[in-house]
Amino acid sequence: MTRVATSPRQPLVPCPLSLSLHSPWTQTLTRTPQELAAITDEVIYSELQVSDIGMGRWTAEDPSLRAVQRWVRTRRC
Repeated sequence: MTRVATSPRQPLVPCPLSLSLHSPWTQTLTRTPQELAAITDEVIYSELQVSDIGMGRWTAEDPSLRAVQRWVRTRRC
C-alpha cells in the first residue's frame, strides 16, 4: 500500500520522534543570533580547559588556542 501526501507539509512516512517544546533540539533552534555569536573559539577552548582541570587532567602541555587554530587551518580542504 502506497501512502500519498495530501498536502506539501504532510510527511509520506510518519516521524517516530516527536520534538517537544522542551527538547534540546528545539531549544537550539530558538537561539538568538547574539547567543550564537557568543560561541567563540576562545569560549570553547576555555570551557574545555576548565573541564579538564576540574577532572584533574594534566593540562600544562596542552597546545595554546592559537596553535590549535593553526593546526585546524592547515588541515582544511
